Amino acid sequence: MQSRFLDMLNDPERRFRIIIFFAFLLLTFLIRFPFFFLSTINWDEGTFILMGQSVLDGNLPYVKYWDLKPPLAFYPYAFFIWLFGHSIIAIRLGGALCVLAAGYLTFRIGEHAWGRKAGVFGGVMCICFSSFMPGGQATMAEIITIVPLTGALAVLTIGRESFRTFFISGFILSIAALMRLELAYFAIFLGGGLLVKSWLTKNFPPRYFYYYVLGGFIPVGMTALPYIVIDYWNLLIDSAITAPWIYANARPSTVSDWTLLIGKFFSKNYILFWFGALAGIPLIIKQWKTYVPNGKKSVVYLALFFFGVAFAIYKNGGGYGHHTIQMAPFIGLLSGQFYANAFEKFNKVIITAGIVIGLLISAPLLPEAYIDMKNKLANDIPLRWDNAYMVAESLREINPHRESTYLTDFHIVYWLNRLELPSKLVHPANMTEDIFIKLFFGPNATAKSEMEKLLREKPRFIVKSAKNWYLRNSPEAHALLDKALRTDYLLTIIVFDALIFERRQ
Repeated sequence: MQSRFLDMLNDPERRFRIIIFFAFLLLTFLIRFPFFFLSTINWDEGTFILMGQSVLDGNLPYVKYWDLKPPLAFYPYAFFIWLFGHSIIAIRLGGALCVLAAGYLTFRIGEHAWGRKAGVFGGVMCICFSSFMPGGQATMAEIITIVPLTGALAVLTIGRESFRTFFISGFILSIAALMRLELAYFAIFLGGGLLVKSWLTKNFPPRYFYYYVLGGFIPVGMTALPYIVIDYWNLLIDSAITAPWIYANARPSTVSDWTLLIGKFFSKNYILFWFGALAGIPLIIKQWKTYVPNGKKSVVYLALFFFGVAFAIYKNGGGYGHHTIQMAPFIGLLSGQFYANAFEKFNKVIITAGIVIGLLISAPLLPEAYIDMKNKLANDIPLRWDNAYMVAESLREINPHRESTYLTDFHIVYWLNRLELPSKLVHPANMTEDIFIKLFFGPNATAKSEMEKLLREKPRFIVKSAKNWYLRNSPEAHALLDKALRTDYLLTIIVFDALIFERRQ
């Protein structure tokens, strides 16, 4: 093993890649480390963690607890907890490793298509874009799915065309779709592209398309099998297909959603990324004739991934900024080859200074996070100390036996304090979504009836945020909760905007 490692170091190409890997590791650590200690950056992350913990405890997704996400979305969180321990730091470390992997794969793709400099710039852009977008500091599902997305692109661009290439890419993209359901649109889109290519190109046999489809079906079958064995097939269909379909039709993608998403992407904060990506497209067109066949193949697949994933994000609707994280590898590759070209043709000092300034503009939260760390350390305040941590600490003091607790917000505290959830619906806002409630609790069930059911269990403690905006979506359920808090509970502790109530004896 030692001899093999020395051989790698003696090979200039491998040595360069090892150096790049550790440079990317350092970059990823520096821009994500101060966010390792925050309890909540995006509350969806808390839902993934709770579902992941349930998987680690031996439950299939949806059986004990439920959330509107595909079944494989929760397994990486279970793995991070198992590997690194029961802490927010473990989850954020897992997310950092995903960003590192995607960044390095982006480097390899760019290196293969346009050369070393383009690969290095592309990897840096991927790491920074995925970390600086809204919610990117947390370990969101999008942070995880950029790994299979980039992996599939790497297999298709770097590997030679063979049945293995398309089988593996279909397999990987199926896993991605089972983590982010909208990516199923992209997987189908890419499959259609392969089918068209088989019709138009003599040296691209149709069996490549069939291998792609076969690879895609295997993760689906493996995911479905446990549910079939224990006779929970209907639960899987309702959770992974029916509920998302109903939800999507209840709030379809609109022009305003797309406009909102585009507005977030084209913010002046991200000018380095979108300017580089836009400038990279005409540069590719201009240089097209100079590309070798492998370079042209890489560009074609990059275009398919870029537009296919963008369409999938649009179909998901909502205009949420963190959805664009899935574009990070492709934005990185386009902008990377542009900046590499500019670095070659223009003053290197000016180009470097422009990139550094652009990165600083795109990361306003980063210096703030480091300053916050410095202030906490200077004042002997634990780094893991914010609203949710303080709520968790307060509940540990007044609820040492972990009696029943209902958290209308800060639901990550269930996990921090190892508390049982009072409802099958993990995400707090789902308590007001009648479309889910009717699907899983019966056609006559409503947010009001579920709140009544929950309150009949007489939780010992209820934690309510002053900013529970989502409860206003169901005025009747909100009124029931407020009435119960007035008549049956006493306000015990106030932690910033969190109100902790204890049931009257």
